[in-house]
Amino acid sequence: SRTPRAPRAANHHTAAGLDPAARTIAGSETITWRNLTSRAAADLQFHLYWNAWKDTRSTFRCERALSDSREDRGRRPDEWAYIDIASIAVGGGDRTASKRFIAPDNDTPDDQKVMSVTLEQPVGPGGTAAIPITWTAHVPRAFPRTGATGPSYVLPLRCPTIGIRPG
Repeated sequence: SRTPRAPRAANHHTAAGLDPAARTIAGSETITWRNLTSRAAADLQFHLYWNAWKDTRSTFRCERALSDSREDRGRRPDEWAYIDIASIAVGGGDRTASKRFIAPDNDTPDDQKVMSVTLEQPVGPGGTAAIPITWTAHVPRAFPRTGATGPSYVLPLRCPTIGIRPG
């Protein structure tokens, strides 16, 4: 017999297009999020995975430097990755102005991997929110598991990935 899956907290519907000349991906998506916790969520946190490769000051890159990673040597500014959130709304209200970066794992002020957005109205237990987002991402020169080298691209199926959790 199969073990039942855990309930899904989020569904993503994404449309994106690649500009190979600029090595960018422009996209929009709507995340439908359900609060599976027992408390109201007054803010949401978005894990912007590609910002781990934004520069040498991200937590991920600082940790890699401790192991003497040679991946960063000689990397030009246009060869890093990033994801910029142009707009975000929650429950019909524009929340772009409330976005800010936090470092829940440490106090790295330059890390932009986790974006927090304050909600106008908390989402109660069992409640849902529709979250339309527009973004632009820059595809890096190849890193392990992602990036571009010449005309070849290695990208995750849902790229760039944006994870979500209550704050």
